[in-house]
Amino acid sequence: MANMDDIEGLFGTFDAKVDLGSGRVSVSTDLTLLKGKQVMVTIEPLKRYLEVRTLGVFNEFQARVLARADELPIALANAVRINYLGTAALAQVDNSFRLVLPKKTREFLGTKGDVVLVGVGDSLQIWQADRWAEAHAEMERALADNYEAYATEIHRSGRRDAPPVAQGA
Repeated sequence: MANMDDIEGLFGTFDAKVDLGSGRVSVSTDLTLLKGKQVMVTIEPLKRYLEVRTLGVFNEFQARVLARADELPIALANAVRINYLGTAALAQVDNSFRLVLPKKTREFLGTKGDVVLVGVGDSLQIWQADRWAEAHAEMERALADNYEAYATEIHRSGRRDAPPVAQGA
């Protein structure tokens, strides 16, 4: 039987509180990948949530952003660089799973300290609780409306080498 140490990535949804004065938020102990790590905290470009990535993951992310920006017209390339990387700030998750959000990212959360932490594999999203409730309801509607388009492929045998299922089958 696998345990959490065998799983690479950040997964799960957790309610949390941010101390808006200090910026401290307790991260779930289920997110063992973050324990004692330096992380980069960014504001998602559409300003829906904060993103937390370990330094190694952030370096890979940064390389993808810069490579894509190099293919774009100058004004759009600058917007991509600034909106994806310009909000980045270094932070630390201590051995007690506490993260102190940098001031510029903490201010993004506004005046409410209730947040939802969402592990999505390579990053941790930090949503204001009320924004999360609205966005999650919208995501669930979109999933329900498009279930047949993605679910069969995701839920096929679980083998990477299994042939794709034909549409309409």
